[in-house]
Amino acid sequence: MKFYKNAQWVVTPDGLDTITGDYFIDAERLTEKNRGRYDWPEHMAGKTWVSLPLFCKAYAAALEYHSPGYNRIVLADCIVRAFKKEARSTRFDIISQRMKPQTGDGLMTYTADHLFEVNDTLNFENQELARYLKSKPKDTRLAA
Repeated sequence: MKFYKNAQWVVTPDGLDTITGDYFIDAERLTEKNRGRYDWPEHMAGKTWVSLPLFCKAYAAALEYHSPGYNRIVLADCIVRAFKKEARSTRFDIISQRMKPQTGDGLMTYTADHLFEVNDTLNFENQELARYLKSKPKDTRLAA
């Protein structure tokens, strides 16, 4: 029996599975945490074959079914972090593709423009993170 299904994921009585059956998360592992956060959204954001929006919808549905007492505030924070991780990874991939050796001798020689582009991207990431942290509510209940 299927409880939720989208183009990539399906919630089953046993957990969360890809529709192809290639990747399965057991129901008992859905609420695994790392540093107080559900680990799966960020973990899956690092996988190139995963559609993160589809995963997050299916993951939330799986939690609703298998662990109805899950912390929705923590889940929302985890999903935001996962999308930020995916965005950083995508930007890094674009930059690393542009940073090709400028010589044919096999040495990784970069132009100053390449290095400035990396520096600008890292500065942008730090500014985005600072804005995000300032916008977070000061709710001490999240620590529990």
